[in-house]
Amino acid sequence: MLIDVVKARINQGKPIKLQFTQKIDDSLICDYNARFLSEIEFCGEYYLDQFQDIKVQAKMFAKIEFLCALCGKPVIKDFIIDVDETFTQIANKENYTFSKNNIELNQLITDNIVLNMPTVVKCSENCLGRCPICGIDKNTTKCNCELLNSQNKEEDINPFSILKTLNK
Repeated sequence: MLIDVVKARINQGKPIKLQFTQKIDDSLICDYNARFLSEIEFCGEYYLDQFQDIKVQAKMFAKIEFLCALCGKPVIKDFIIDVDETFTQIANKENYTFSKNNIELNQLITDNIVLNMPTVVKCSENCLGRCPICGIDKNTTKCNCELLNSQNKEEDINPFSILKTLNK
């Protein structure tokens, strides 16, 4: 999506509505075990500020399906991002830059999605996850692995228990 800088200059600081939808490639979030269930909706405005920079203030909305980090069940979340960015004509590390009469928003959209992705998504706060031994979903079925493990010595279960003897 492009922002018309000339239109912002003509409007002398008055906000210009900005609303569009954009399909985002799932490869952007595949590292998060997630996929987009909808296009990104971008709703907001842009204007020329007192420094002749372009300010973009908006919200981005999407539905994303994640996999629970503990049990692997699908979890659908509404993904909402507040966008407040500045495009300057002079390059610096804190803002995006522009040099012509149009500003491309693709990098802003990509950056905001990646920077706002949750690090851990759980299907519920009480998710028990999967048994590390048999792999069964402990939210739906109880396994006997914990009972069996409690009867074994720690040395038989924990491969790192040998490290306890190094300081002796």
